[in-house]
Formats: sequence, C-alpha cells, structure tokens
Amino acid sequence: MIYVVQLHTLRTRILILLDGLYPKRMDEVEISHCVDIKWGDAAIRRELYYLAEKGLIATDRAEGERLHAALTAKGRDFLTGDVEEVGLVSASDLGYMRPSTFG
Repeated sequence: MIYVVQLHTLRTRILILLDGLYPKRMDEVEISHCVDIKWGDAAIRRELYYLAEKGLIATDRAEGERLHAALTAKGRDFLTGDVEEVGLVSASDLGYMRPSTFG
C-alpha cells in the first residue's frame, strides 16, 4: 500500500514540476533528477507514458533522443482541482497552490 501512495505522489510531483515550466518541456533525465532520483530513469519514463495516456502531459521523442514531456491543459486543470483523476494524489494534498499570475 505504501508503494501505491508513493507512486501516486510521484505522478503528481511530475505534474507540479512541469507546471513550473509551462508551456515548455523537460527531458526524462532532468525530470528524474528533479523529482526523486531513487525511482530511477526507467521508472520515471514509465510514469511519463502513464501520464501521457491519461492526457495530463504530452510527450515526444526524436529518434535516438530522450523522451520530453510538457504539461497539457488537462494536466493544469488537474493541479487546480478542476479535473479528478484516479492514480494520482491531488496537488492540494501535497500542499501545492499554483502561484497567481495576476498581481
């Protein structure tokens, strides 16, 4: 059970990281180092594909290059609580509040 909670938390932390760069993208190795190195690059890559299948991030990879990810509009909506998703911890449960872009 602890592993499941950690996995759900990892997925949300990836979204939070990408929100800080929105609309830019980040490669899988940078994400791995910024989010939690203990998971390893392969586990991070697997979770990036999972988040992409849910439509929360967009991924791309040129042949021979690393996987890159960017947050989608749906991913941003998830972070604000406007969209619910199974398999992730809510961003508010992690204490995340998107910085205001106004004032």
